[in-house]
Amino acid sequence: MEDSWQLLSVSALLKPDGRGRWRRLTAFDAEHRVPVEVYISERTGLRVMLAQVPGPLVTGLACVATEALDNPPRWRQDDGMAHILEHLVMAGSEDFPYNGVLDQEALVSASASSSSPSSSSTPPSSSSSIKAEKDRKDNLLLLLPPGGPTKAWHDTDYTGYTLTTAGAAGFLVLLPVLLDHVFFPLLSPSAFLTEIHHINGQGRDGGNVYEEMRAVEAAGGEGGGKGSPRQRLLEMLYPPESGYRAMTGGRSSKLRQVTREGVLDFHREFYRPDNVALVVTGRVEVKELFASLEGIEAKLLKAARTAGAAGTGPGRFLGSFLGAGSTPIDVRRRPWFHCVEAATMVPPSSSSSSSSTGGGPRIDRITYPSTASFSFHSKDRQQQDHHPLQQQQDEEEECQALLGWLGPSWEDFQANLAWRILLLYLVEGTSAPLQRMVLEMGVCRTLTFGMQEGRRGMCYLTFEGVRSQDLERIYPAFKDLLEEEGGGQEGEGGLDMGRIRALIHRERMRYLSDIEEDPYASLTSLLLYAFLYGKREGEKTQGEGGKEGTVSEAEEAAQLKDRVQNTVSRLEALPCREESVEDKRYWKQLLQGTLLDASKTVLVLARPNSNLTRAREEAEEERQKEQAQWLGVEELAKRGLALVAAKEEMSRPCPPQLLDALLASAPVAAGGVGGGKDGGLLPSVPVCTVRNVLTPSGKAVFEVLSTITHDNSCSSGGSSNDKDEYEDQEAREGGKDEDDLTLPTPAFTVKDTNNERGVLSTALKVAQALHANGLGAESPFDPQGRPYHLPFFCQWDHVEATEFVTVTVWLETSSVPDHLRPLLELWLEVLFDLPIRQEDGSLWSPREVARYLQADTVSASNALGTGRSNFYAGIWSQAASVTLKVEADKHWHAVRWLRNLLYRTEMCPEQVKNAATKLLGEIEGYQQDGMSVCSGLMRGLTFDACRSNHAATSFIRQYGVLTAVLQRLRTHPLGILTELTALQEALTQPWNLRVHVVCDVLAQPDPVRPWLRDFLPLTQARLATKVLQVAAAAAMGGESKGGQEQRQQREGALGTSVDSSFSSSSTSGTAPAGSTEGQSGDEDDIGPSLLPLALSSLRCPVVESRTLRTIECLNPSGKGLLISSPAIDAGYLIQCAPFDPHADDLFYGSPGYAALLVTMEYLIRHAPLQQQQRHSSPYSSHTSRGHTTLAGSTAAAAASAAASLPAAVPAAGSYELTCSPEQGILTLSFYKSPNLTVAYTEAQDLVRAYAGGALEIDTHALAAAKGAVMFEYLDRVWTGPAAAQQSFMNYFRGTSPRFCVETIAAVQEVREVEVVRAVRKHVLRLFDVTRTSMVAACPSSQALSLKFDLVRKLGRPVVESGTIERVLARVVAEEDSMSETESSTSCSDTSLAMELLERGGGGEGGMEGMKDWVGEVVMRRPDRLLIAAAAMAGVAFALAQKR
Repeated sequence: MEDSWQLLSVSALLKPDGRGRWRRLTAFDAEHRVPVEVYISERTGLRVMLAQVPGPLVTGLACVATEALDNPPRWRQDDGMAHILEHLVMAGSEDFPYNGVLDQEALVSASASSSSPSSSSTPPSSSSSIKAEKDRKDNLLLLLPPGGPTKAWHDTDYTGYTLTTAGAAGFLVLLPVLLDHVFFPLLSPSAFLTEIHHINGQGRDGGNVYEEMRAVEAAGGEGGGKGSPRQRLLEMLYPPESGYRAMTGGRSSKLRQVTREGVLDFHREFYRPDNVALVVTGRVEVKELFASLEGIEAKLLKAARTAGAAGTGPGRFLGSFLGAGSTPIDVRRRPWFHCVEAATMVPPSSSSSSSSTGGGPRIDRITYPSTASFSFHSKDRQQQDHHPLQQQQDEEEECQALLGWLGPSWEDFQANLAWRILLLYLVEGTSAPLQRMVLEMGVCRTLTFGMQEGRRGMCYLTFEGVRSQDLERIYPAFKDLLEEEGGGQEGEGGLDMGRIRALIHRERMRYLSDIEEDPYASLTSLLLYAFLYGKREGEKTQGEGGKEGTVSEAEEAAQLKDRVQNTVSRLEALPCREESVEDKRYWKQLLQGTLLDASKTVLVLARPNSNLTRAREEAEEERQKEQAQWLGVEELAKRGLALVAAKEEMSRPCPPQLLDALLASAPVAAGGVGGGKDGGLLPSVPVCTVRNVLTPSGKAVFEVLSTITHDNSCSSGGSSNDKDEYEDQEAREGGKDEDDLTLPTPAFTVKDTNNERGVLSTALKVAQALHANGLGAESPFDPQGRPYHLPFFCQWDHVEATEFVTVTVWLETSSVPDHLRPLLELWLEVLFDLPIRQEDGSLWSPREVARYLQADTVSASNALGTGRSNFYAGIWSQAASVTLKVEADKHWHAVRWLRNLLYRTEMCPEQVKNAATKLLGEIEGYQQDGMSVCSGLMRGLTFDACRSNHAATSFIRQYGVLTAVLQRLRTHPLGILTELTALQEALTQPWNLRVHVVCDVLAQPDPVRPWLRDFLPLTQARLATKVLQVAAAAAMGGESKGGQEQRQQREGALGTSVDSSFSSSSTSGTAPAGSTEGQSGDEDDIGPSLLPLALSSLRCPVVESRTLRTIECLNPSGKGLLISSPAIDAGYLIQCAPFDPHADDLFYGSPGYAALLVTMEYLIRHAPLQQQQRHSSPYSSHTSRGHTTLAGSTAAAAASAAASLPAAVPAAGSYELTCSPEQGILTLSFYKSPNLTVAYTEAQDLVRAYAGGALEIDTHALAAAKGAVMFEYLDRVWTGPAAAQQSFMNYFRGTSPRFCVETIAAVQEVREVEVVRAVRKHVLRLFDVTRTSMVAACPSSQALSLKFDLVRKLGRPVVESGTIERVLARVVAEEDSMSETESSTSCSDTSLAMELLERGGGGEGGMEGMKDWVGEVVMRRPDRLLIAAAAMAGVAFALAQKR
């Protein structure tokens, strides 16, 4: 071991003459941004691809090229060997023969042992040595991802093992450990029994891999299991000998036959160093990287010398690399190299119904197992209450249709890009031809496309949610549409070349955006596929005239560089000239030669069948009974004992001393993460912030904030004097005098939590640039009467060198009338599909809007809160947002588009209907998911049904709302259009706006002027400016009230003052040029309730959800709700307890909040009991073929300030703890639990044991928990866009610019006593049934027993039960009764519209006359808002009819 891990001199690793141990193949800058270097080991052939991505994280991917081929008798195609090794490799290696060596707890334990005096025979010589050892521990091991630094997964053509750390020091230490597992795994019999397959003492089959694939096969659908539509598509496209059609996860029937010897052979064949690439992204020094690899290289060479002759071990494949590196590679053993052209016409499966009509595609009609359709055929279906719409959905099974084609080879770069553009043209956006077809015919719910790269690639279209009677219509409609698009002679007609050109440009910008937002994943993917399918030196090639040749090193390097560096230029080279007949012919030939060629097309028509699932389960049960009888009692006893022994061996903890020597030799990173006021390791992404803040006094102040952090060498380890010197140096290098680096005016103030004098010169330059462009002008109006001041909050975040501008308009929704709030979900869905009225009176159709928006933007999205999905409002749910991302030179375009979308759209019945139908179709999936059912109902219990977006937009409420909308659109469409118009007008008032701009401010010629000139309509801008002037005049006479009183005043005014705000906006005219009317500060021009409403909106960024909690939430009665359905697969439960963030010390940034974050992470992932459960979990750290089953998903925590930290419990499903200061709610959730009672009891006993002192906090596990939380917060600011998003969230949270960094520091200081205190004070209350609200969901068969357990065993006083179908039917009935009242007003709306038409419809100035008359009506009517909106909607509707 000492020989293999001996570190050689770093200077010997690279030689200037190129004859070193590593040969550099190529070096370049990916898209002229990120330096990339590729090296090949002269001794083993191992490839190292290093991308120097800036940021605090370092990731490494050990990629093993694998191919599923028949190789009898060693293995078969569907044995799942890649999947098996994915599990076995991480179960121990030769030098680290323990399961879970790379878990956080093992690493922290080793670090603590190595740094403690007792672990060394020689005590530290001084206190500085002790501090150095402590720093070493913190630097290397505390900042690891939740669940550990490693993950493993497999795909069709490779198996990947990742390592992720914060900083390079820990990465370089752990990398040899990971590679030792990859090249020298134990593959022990015990690991095989527990991880792969076994027969237990009862004769039942088990094993983590086996159970995982059984679940995949039972689920069917898109999971890729046996009999699934996608699997059948692959079987039709590729011949039997192709690995692309294999079930790489393994068929359960084949997994029962796999032998350990076959697994060993597969590892020897593919896990060779010349068949492995190490892709590293992050700031790592090349020489240090090679130094960390020297040990594993030496061990591989030693294995080659000792085992090569015997033909065992990985060393037997290294003979060609001993000596000179010029020996050609044996390309016959390279995976996928031998792959031949696949024929499309493949004999059909004997179990399917296949046909091919003359000249048509190959069609296969199959049924596949699906639990989703179980509710349609359940025994108790007739006993359930159904709404008519639900009955119609039940009768129409949702089927699938898949169309597939073989694509170009990976090497044909241009063809792959062209295929992607063609599919985007056909599918992406509402203006896409196929989407229009789907919309007009109504044949399916969703249409998507996919591409699979490979030696011979594949692309496919998936039609989901197809009614059974429409399955046969799919291909004829598809063919007719494509013939229309590809028809015409010599390029005439058909394809829209303008749209193709726009798509090419947008795809180019998307690619650059992906590299900027997630360079780790983007570059890793590019380098990975270049390794798998790129040219290799020494390979044979077929030249012109059939002449054979070999690939040179230069050719290999050129191709790799082309794929990684030239994607943008290759996209730009695609033909897209609008007037070019030749360019149009190129795309038509591509369309006609592939998608329209029936001989190259395969079609799978798939119908789900839950009876098939049941039949398979019954057959499997019968087989296992026969298996037990055949084995006999004696054999079963032996197998049971062997399994127990194997589990005991696999659960042995890793001795900390095993890693001592490795950790002791690790270098300490400069600055590190240990200690320090700011948490040590600071994010290295520079962001400067300037805010235009409107105060309640009516004045605007401009805050300058700096979240710039230097490299660790400049910040973490240095003093404040060092920082000042650095900033002075930066100012001198920037060519600026000290006098120039000052704030532009006294209205600009510095907000820096550390040191006001420490604001970087860049921040001051940003402030000066914004001021020079109009921010903070002295005069409120320009000579033309247009406001010079921004009458809304606006924040600029400066991200240096970004090529994009991202603008987000947040809309505070608390002023929305209660009866309109449920329409928010529909408004967000339809917003981008509405027609837009231009200034010249012309109308852009929805198709034109989609086309123009797609051409001008990189992306467009909207949301309700952060981390939001349909029917689920995220954190800060009372704010809706609309976001556009554009190129840096299209800032004006983005602002104009926001104005068009928010102020110039017109409601269209057809578009509203399409959006409502789409949303209603999505609800079916939610009502079949137990956690969605619990979450939807809990939000209805917890938040105010009228004022909270959480309650108004849950799928439970939306089911009734959308059903009523569709009904009203058929009977009285004007009413619903009126309400949507009123909703939009209420949202877009200036005082509800909070604007966020992310760009390189110093590179923008006009960072402010577009918002002054082109965003708000003139009437709105002038009105808002006058409101601020009146407020400023009023502030001169007295002091404003306190913040808390102001917030209460606002909340009280929301229900009464909003209506009158529109009277002023409706009657405000446009001042002529040079008029002084707009500069008047006279309060008489402002409505009596408008001023309090506008100013109350300025006093807080957004109303927090916790102010909208119900009485039941604040004072729980102990009642619970149990919902059952045949479609729900397991038990689910949510239990919530309220808290006061300030009284309980749980507000953002508080020490108590940091302690609770650590406590939750500790309890659900790192407590000793959880460690034991996680090690025995079937899917603790493995991801397989598109389905992920992780023991610690942290997506919710990364997306919001609420910590969401799930943990896997094999016997009881999974659970999570969350804490949201914004909502003021603690949540305990259980999901996918076979036995909720057991799950609840286990968690309760664990918490009570810690609270009562029966269990003590494990210091090593606590350190790992702290590191996981710290890593999550560091991960939030790892790129410029991510850091800018957090900067704006600081405004909502009311926290400092260094919130994430300060939270890291607070987490680092959490001690055991604080964890115990948090358990007793906060976590324990979640198990008190008298202080919590509860909602549970379960299968219908478990409803009675679970209700009994909830009352008798868990102590819930009262539990009300019902079915999800009854709940939805009741919601629909309530909405129907409401819509009857609303529809009675529709006739009066129409009459009002026609009266308006008669009054103002003719002659010039007709519209202005109508506006004046509307103002008169509004002032006379008590229901001013609704009538004003109805009037304006009626005007638009009537004028549209007249035209």
